[in-house]
Amino acid sequence: MVKIEKLSLNPLYHGASPCWDNKAQAMYFTDLEFGHIIRHDHYTKSNLKLTLENKPVGFIIPIFNHANNFICGEGIHVKRFKWDLDRNIAEDVEILETISGLNDIQINHGKCDGCGHLWLGTASNVTYNRKQGGLYTFGMDKGVIKQVADLYTSSGVAWNRSYSKLFHTDSSNTTVDSYNYDIANGFANFRQTAFDIRKFNIVGNPHGITSDERGNLWVACYGGSQIINVNPETGTLLTSIKLPANQITDVGFGGLYLEELYVTTAADYTRSSDRERYSDAGSIFRITDLYVKGSQVYEFLAD
Repeated sequence: MVKIEKLSLNPLYHGASPCWDNKAQAMYFTDLEFGHIIRHDHYTKSNLKLTLENKPVGFIIPIFNHANNFICGEGIHVKRFKWDLDRNIAEDVEILETISGLNDIQINHGKCDGCGHLWLGTASNVTYNRKQGGLYTFGMDKGVIKQVADLYTSSGVAWNRSYSKLFHTDSSNTTVDSYNYDIANGFANFRQTAFDIRKFNIVGNPHGITSDERGNLWVACYGGSQIINVNPETGTLLTSIKLPANQITDVGFGGLYLEELYVTTAADYTRSSDRERYSDAGSIFRITDLYVKGSQVYEFLAD
């Protein structure tokens, strides 16, 4: 039986984008709407919170071979900065690229593939019912390239073990979609449905996702109080884990052997009638005893 532990953090308004740093043995999260970046030390259980410019922060990822340097998505900007952990301040903050074209979008999530290509998704920051979101790649040599357009709320990406498939969720829909993937060039095409929650009467919508060593996906169900484990090759549901929060936003493996699953949640859209029922809304959970490890977590390649 799995064990579910709540981290000793104050509830987040909209927890997002858990990212494991194996060298530092730390897990990073964001409180998306408030623009907070949180560092949770795996050994000491201590937490640091950093804010850049009080704009929404969709993700934070360490930069390969640059100690305490990170890339993040803040508002419509892709930024780089150095985190002075002793003084808990951001130094050398630099805008690397700006998502242009629309005024009311924000970066919603980000993740790197096995070659260090950064994939990031956007959503409207006015209403999630408008097809203004997109899925992009970013590299220091090529800048930002739009890969998929006409999305409502791009919410997460993951890959299969051979990096021949990219999986994507748009939380306004009920499916996990797959694309043929060219990892050498960081290019995706030919969209198909890998999993549809309607076939299994699952409550909620697919939000953040991650993959494990077996090639299966772990999916956060926004509005569903659960995460699910699915086989994207067969489109079947393997298991589900209930959580004491309604808005489950994202999932990511961490721990020394990537044997722990971290789950972020939100408290921002919890109805007043649900506050007592979902008293842990906005909490971060760590799930252990899953008997499976996560896929390798990769840093951003800046050089």
